[in-house]
Amino acid sequence: APSKVQFKYKLEGIDEKWNGPTENRRIEYTNLPYGDYTLRVKASNNDNIWNEEGAQLSFTVLPHFFEALWFRISVVLFIVLLFWGFYTWRTYDIKKTNRILRKMNSELDRFVYSASHDLRGPLTSTMGIVNLAIKENDPEQNHQYFALIRKCTDKMNHFINELINYSKNKN
Repeated sequence: APSKVQFKYKLEGIDEKWNGPTENRRIEYTNLPYGDYTLRVKASNNDNIWNEEGAQLSFTVLPHFFEALWFRISVVLFIVLLFWGFYTWRTYDIKKTNRILRKMNSELDRFVYSASHDLRGPLTSTMGIVNLAIKENDPEQNHQYFALIRKCTDKMNHFINELINYSKNKN
């Protein structure tokens, strides 16, 4: 009477004692960790006489790809390479920015030097003419001095307007 046959089973490494008895001819284990296992099964006949020796089946559950050592090493290596790549890129970017800033600073130094000399010339001439005009009491001569002062201040005004236009264009 096959319908009266009963089973006991035990999966070594998971079950500590025998499961059953049951009439089901199918058992399921889910989420087994990877490793080697042995399934042992005992059966009884319709007179309830048990086979104490039973049968066994050995099998191996392989690890998922993400549980494998090669995958873990690959992930660690990828993270290290990612950080190294970010560090290298950031260092390169900082060096590039520093080169640009140094170049701009050098250009600014040259510009300030040139502008200060271009402004100083007309200003020195104006101060000299003013000093002459103060010493001179002749109104006709002072009129010539004021014309020269006007000429020097026009040069400075022109140069300052060029600086303002340069600044606007640069922006």
